[in-house]
Amino acid sequence: MMRALTAKLGSAFSASRVPRDGHQPVTELEPAVAPPPAVAPPSTGGRERSGWRRAIRVIDQSLPAKVGLVVVAFYVLLTVIGPTLAPYDPLAQNLAIRLAPPAREHLLGTDQLGRDILSRLLYGARLSVVSAVVTVVISVAIGVIAGAVAGYAGGWVDEALMRITDVFLAFPSLILALAIAAILRPSLTNALIAIAVTWWPTYARLMRGQVLATRSLEYVDAARAQGFNDLRIVLRHLLPNCFGPLLVQATLDMGSIILTVAGLSFIGYGAQPPTPEWGVMVSEGRTFLQTQWWVATAPAIAILTLVMGFNLLGDGIRDILDPRIRG
Repeated sequence: MMRALTAKLGSAFSASRVPRDGHQPVTELEPAVAPPPAVAPPSTGGRERSGWRRAIRVIDQSLPAKVGLVVVAFYVLLTVIGPTLAPYDPLAQNLAIRLAPPAREHLLGTDQLGRDILSRLLYGARLSVVSAVVTVVISVAIGVIAGAVAGYAGGWVDEALMRITDVFLAFPSLILALAIAAILRPSLTNALIAIAVTWWPTYARLMRGQVLATRSLEYVDAARAQGFNDLRIVLRHLLPNCFGPLLVQATLDMGSIILTVAGLSFIGYGAQPPTPEWGVMVSEGRTFLQTQWWVATAPAIAILTLVMGFNLLGDGIRDILDPRIRG
């Protein structure tokens, strides 16, 4: 037994000795494992490029969308450089050439006061486009705030805001705008205010529906779990996902607002003479429609083409944002 114990101790001592050459005993090391390659965060550049490609493809495949884009771009260009292209002062009168037909000097003729119709059309393009944009911006701002608060807060706040919108939606927008414009002093500014007041309930309803559909999704719950306040959740997480339907509705409403502005000016509750506004021009030319047709026809065609352009462009944007054709 002692002999066996001595043999075990001797073998252990010999295994732990340092070799005579002074080097440490070589132990077998495990092969080094290379760290996994770093994974770069997903880039949104490709997604943005694919979105632009899809938009271009949808517009390229849709003739109405291309027509609408060209028409709207043309009138936007006229809004910027139209007054510089006008050959005459839109307010300058020359009774010696009143009601002159289209000719080389006056390509679209003159009106009952001898004013150049082409010059008035070019100045009126800026008024019409800017009026529509300002009205849509005001309406969207009011409607988005009201709809977001109603949809996110819920309860009695939702009920109160939606009942207010029901009151506005119970009346035709043109009749309600006419009533508000009649209370105010007739002018283009008051007409735009009246239209904006009657147009915001549409965006409030739309925004409320989008917020109700997205406020219970996982990413909103994750934002709440991280301690984000309600304002940040609405602005950073809910509003961007509601932008598409709002953009489509706003584009389609541009044409309707242009018609409403022209209609209020036509009956005397919008822009006032001698302002070169298209509705005013149609109103002044209706008296001479059977004999001097160009006085009212030129601004009427301008209204028709601009409204048609916005409607076609709105349909094209809706097709771009439609998930059913995003292939």
